[in-house]
Amino acid sequence: MWSVTVTTSNNFGMTLGALTSGFLMGRFNKWTLIVAMDLAILLGSACSLVDDMVMISLGRFISGYAIGGLTVYCPQFTNEICPTEYKGPIGSMTQFWNGFGIFTTGLFGLAIPDKEALKDVSNQFYVQHYWRVVWSVPILIAGL
Repeated sequence: MWSVTVTTSNNFGMTLGALTSGFLMGRFNKWTLIVAMDLAILLGSACSLVDDMVMISLGRFISGYAIGGLTVYCPQFTNEICPTEYKGPIGSMTQFWNGFGIFTTGLFGLAIPDKEALKDVSNQFYVQHYWRVVWSVPILIAGL
């Protein structure tokens, strides 16, 4: 049950973050929302590193909510501040980097050995702690 909860909490958070972004943009300016969602990613990723399934699910939901909001706020913000002649290329680059981020997360799975290599030692780093490395990367990126 927990594997489903951990997996879907991030997707549910992204959906909810994108759907509520229009309401929040009517109340706050976009730069404030971008900074708030960046802090939410830091908080959510930190919660995901705790070795408790409820906290992991909550952290994944918070991170997902922030990511869903950022996929709306950032293009809107860049559309407002960039000159008209650069709006198309900058919008394309925004979508490129979104796709690149999704691709990069898939690359973390390449470091995990196959099941036969993991059968011998149950207390191996890849079994017990590699998920912490993967889920701590957003802290590094959001900290920039």
